[in-house]
Amino acid sequence: MLLVAIKNIGWIAFSIKVDGVFVPLNCTALWFLTCFFLSQLAFYLLVNCKPLWQCVLAAVFIAINYVMNYLKTPVLPWHLDVALIGSIFILIGYHIKEKRLLDKIQTIIVPVLMIITASVIIMWNDKTDMYFRQYGKDLLIFMIQASLMCCALMWVCRSIHILYLKNLFCIFGRYSIIAMALNVATNLYARRVYEFVGRRIGVNLRWVEYPLLFISLAFYFLVILLYQKLVAKNEKFSILTGK
Repeated sequence: MLLVAIKNIGWIAFSIKVDGVFVPLNCTALWFLTCFFLSQLAFYLLVNCKPLWQCVLAAVFIAINYVMNYLKTPVLPWHLDVALIGSIFILIGYHIKEKRLLDKIQTIIVPVLMIITASVIIMWNDKTDMYFRQYGKDLLIFMIQASLMCCALMWVCRSIHILYLKNLFCIFGRYSIIAMALNVATNLYARRVYEFVGRRIGVNLRWVEYPLLFISLAFYFLVILLYQKLVAKNEKFSILTGK
């Protein structure tokens, strides 16, 4: 019994090899939860330091990832190495909010330029995937492209909020963890529906992926609706909702 328990604990923490890359063996759709938890801890360390030390620690976190990628080391359990980069993104967002930088953007030209610049960099920087600790050609370039795109999207979402179209974002924000928990299954069934429709109309839709996104979103809304009606408001299932 003890050996089984130790084996299962190791299953959570230790790495396996996927496509030639060592990654932690956990739920693919929810790997970011443990990573985000560690990012929050690192962020608390950063935010409680003076600005100079924030820069020093951020540089150290970046250097650690550079070295690990250069040495081609396995991804650490719970994506601890990636979490260090995540903490820097959280810190950037924190300073944007505290200094109200988005309020200083008075024209849509600025976010549009941000999106265009980020898009050009994304096309140049090759594939990025934080699950595999892949940052494209360069980590700093990746951080620049991600920061620009996030700032632009935050400005857009803030503008939508002002236009009283915030309910859609509130729904996704409140139930996003439910949708992500069913991410793999939702995408699988959405793809099956998509391919079934293609066969029925006699058209090969396999290589046309964009409509698949809308089918997946429809499934997400269905899951969220069922969860809200059948689980969230039922006291018998309160333990599932964290109440």
